Amino acid sequence: MKPLVYLLTIAALILGAQSGHCLSPEALDAMLKSGDPPTVVDVRPSFHYSKSHIPGAINIPASVCQEKNLPPLGQVVIYGDGIVIEWEDECLDSLNAREGITAERLDGGFSRWAALGYAATGPSGLSEESFQYVTYNMLSRAVETNPDVLLVDLRKESARKEGGEALADLQALFPKARVVKTGRKSSGLVDNSNARDLLVLIDNGDGKAQEYARHLRAAGMHRFIILAGGEPTLQSKGRPVKKTITREIPQ
Repeated sequence: MKPLVYLLTIAALILGAQSGHCLSPEALDAMLKSGDPPTVVDVRPSFHYSKSHIPGAINIPASVCQEKNLPPLGQVVIYGDGIVIEWEDECLDSLNAREGITAERLDGGFSRWAALGYAATGPSGLSEESFQYVTYNMLSRAVETNPDVLLVDLRKESARKEGGEALADLQALFPKARVVKTGRKSSGLVDNSNARDLLVLIDNGDGKAQEYARHLRAAGMHRFIILAGGEPTLQSKGRPVKKTITREIPQ
């Protein structure tokens, strides 16, 4: 092992120990370039893994992590999507309870790894119309434990139907969340966020979040997701909206 790489690897191990089983992307990159890299485990669903993942990573979805029979893998680094870190921590605890495995979690998950430009399989960048979405329930769980989440409010009162309900209060729905109100252009957001933030774009359900996401990508920002359904999802708190179908009965 080259002296410089060795020193970087030692520094990575120290950083991981200091952060409570959490390893920075910079530290993992140094470890992967060393002569004795850890086993990297992608705990996202197989669909996301197949689209893109850290080179050499194996896929063990968090939903089956606790039941999976594994050999003594030694040093392990797991990563998820960086949204609901609670699921990643459950998998982390399960692995560390096994003999022959010492596991750490990648800080920020795959989204932060990719946003920082580290190596990933698949085409460089997702297709222009391919976005990652989060459900209301997932978002509710994420804001409880993930300090990186930043809600980006793209909603407009003028987009409501006349006589409709007032816009949902994001701070009331998600008391622990950080919220920023912004305009339609990405330049208004850059000053209110940092490299750690996981942006959750919320619109009126009118497609403005996807439009805004394109502005973010053009500005070189890739660590964002979209709340599926936007304002209607907030109004129903994630519950399916029942539609009444009226049929005329022939006389």
